[in-house]
Order: sequence, then structure tokens, then C-alpha cells
Amino acid sequence: MKGRSSRAPSKLPVVLGKVLLRWLFTKADLVFFVYRFIGYACHLHVRSSMNSSVDFFESLIDEDGRFAELNCQEPRQGYRPRQRQIVQAENINNGGSLSLSPPHTVSQRETGTQVSQCYSGPPSPCGSASATPSPTTSPAPPPGAATLDPNWQATKPTVRERNAAMFNNQLMSDVTFIVGGPGHSQIIPAHKYVLATASSVFYAMFYGGLAECKQEIEVPDVEPSAFLTLLKYIYCDEIQLEADTVLSTLYVAKKYIVPHLAKACVNYLETSLTAKNACLLLSQSRLFEEPELMQRCWEVIDAQAEMALTSDGFVDIDVSTLESVLARETLNCKEINLFEAALAWAHAECVRRDIDPTPTNKRVMLGGAIYL
Repeated sequence: MKGRSSRAPSKLPVVLGKVLLRWLFTKADLVFFVYRFIGYACHLHVRSSMNSSVDFFESLIDEDGRFAELNCQEPRQGYRPRQRQIVQAENINNGGSLSLSPPHTVSQRETGTQVSQCYSGPPSPCGSASATPSPTTSPAPPPGAATLDPNWQATKPTVRERNAAMFNNQLMSDVTFIVGGPGHSQIIPAHKYVLATASSVFYAMFYGGLAECKQEIEVPDVEPSAFLTLLKYIYCDEIQLEADTVLSTLYVAKKYIVPHLAKACVNYLETSLTAKNACLLLSQSRLFEEPELMQRCWEVIDAQAEMALTSDGFVDIDVSTLESVLARETLNCKEINLFEAALAWAHAECVRRDIDPTPTNKRVMLGGAIYL
């Protein structure tokens, strides 16, 4: 009897548990109510945490604006925003030029193509005044000196030399390009057959089913120097790249589907990549859909994030690239560096849009980037 009484109490928790479970299963509405209550409480906690983070970030911006007013100076005077030089798919205005230290020339042969590059590592992606085109329309060039001799064909034994003599030459020209925007356009003669053999776009333009018979073709979205670089490659099988026109040359190569010239431009940009121009080139590589160049830019930005974020070119990137940089988890820098870089970009964007760079306007310029 004593043994039975000592074992009987041990079954009581099991019996009570079964009774409790049976009761809970009969009260499904109560269980669902408890579940919804717990979920609602967790949602309120997470939402309040996010709101507090955003409020804290906005308070930092307001504090920065008040500090600038007390000191009678604009925030981040070290950043002098320039006109954004992002190369757009519809219009390129001498964008993305790279200033250089004294150049040296490198020549090499790539599958029979002469590649001449004048470069050393570019420290800044700002255009030079010398690259600014003339404010008036340049007349078409006279017949080239290479064809002044009535028997010039006899002096050029190869097809390449004879084609090169036709480069930017009115002799036998059957199409004329008016290249550049209003006020700084240039008249460039060309030959349909030569262009069509190098580009499927030119072939469709001159010989396709929807070909037009116009003798003059306006190309307002391309820089004259970049278009001449394209023709130089088509006629002479030579690529001559310069820092202040390489991005516009990449654009025209993409536009007319000349992949070898585009690849040469990308290779040039990769060799010229530094922390000071990595953010601007990242923006361009995203625009031109060049994943290899984009990856190289990310590698440089990750390793030298502080220098990249404080470079002059950072304030010229587009907002999409800004958001991708702020969301990057592998940057080798502190949060305060990202905060200051975002403020500098917002200030520059306000100036570009000709609005007062107040804390409220900066917050509007940042848009969704403020939450990253």
C-alpha cells in the first residue's frame, strides 16, 4: 500500500496535461486570439524601432543645418558641386572626362588593330576647358591631303591604307553627319558602304528595309570628338582613346554596336581606375551595363571607401548609385563617413536644381536613400 501511494502522485501532472490540452483544442478561438495578440505586439515593437531610427537620422540632418546657421556658413563647404557629368543615354555633353598627369603614349596590336592610348592614372573625373567644343558649327573638311594626288590610289598598296585616305574626307562622300548639340556641332563626311561594313546599325540605316535616303543625318547626342574616334576605328582600324572623351566614345560605340571599340574603352577605364574616380565610373558602368567594370569599381570602393566617399566625383553620381553605395555592407569605413557623404551629395543636388539647401530640401533630395 505504501508503494502504491508513492507512485500515484507521479501520474497527476500527465493527467492534468492531457485535460489541459483537450480543453485548449476545444477553445480554438481563444488560441487564435492569443496568437494574433502576440503577433500584433511584435509588429508594434519592430515598427516603433524603425520609426525611432528614421527620427534619429532626421534629427541629425536638422542639427547639421542649425550648426551651419550658427557658424554663418553652408554645410560641407569643402564640396563644391559641379554640373553633373553623368553620361545619359539620350545626351552626352562632354561627360565623364578624366583629368590626367603628363601623358605618355602606349601602343599595342590587338587582332591587327592599332590601339593608341594617352593616359596615366586619372585623379579626377572633371572635364578640361580645352575639350570644350567650338560654339559654332564647324564646316566640312576639304578633301584630304592623302587624295590630292590624282594618282593617289597607286601610292597605297593595301585596302587599309586606301580606306584610311577616305577618313573624314569629302571625296566620294555620300552621307554627311551633323554631330553635336546646337551651337557646337560639327559637319563630318562619311561613306555609307564603309560604315555599313563595320556596324549593323549603319547597315540598317543605309541599306535596311526602312532605310532613308537623307544625305544629312543629325546626331545631337554624341560629341564630335567621340564620333571621329569611332570613324577612325572604322576607316583606319586604329583606336585612339583620350581621358576626356573615353566615356563619350564608349557611348557612341554602344549606340552603333561596335563591340571591339567598346571593349577597348572599358579596358582603358579599368586601367585608369582609382579611388578618386571609382564612384563616378561605377555610375557609368551601371548605365552602360558593363558588369566587369562595375565589379572592379566595387572592389576599389570597398577597399578605399573613405577616400572614394570624399572624392569630388561622388557628389556627381546618380541617386540610384548613391542608394547602392549606402546599402553596401562591405565598405571599409565608419557610419559617420556615409552620413557625411550623403549630406554632401544632397547639398550638391540642391545646388544643381537651383533650390535652397535647407535640411528639409536635403531630405527630399535623398528620398528613399534616407532609410538605408
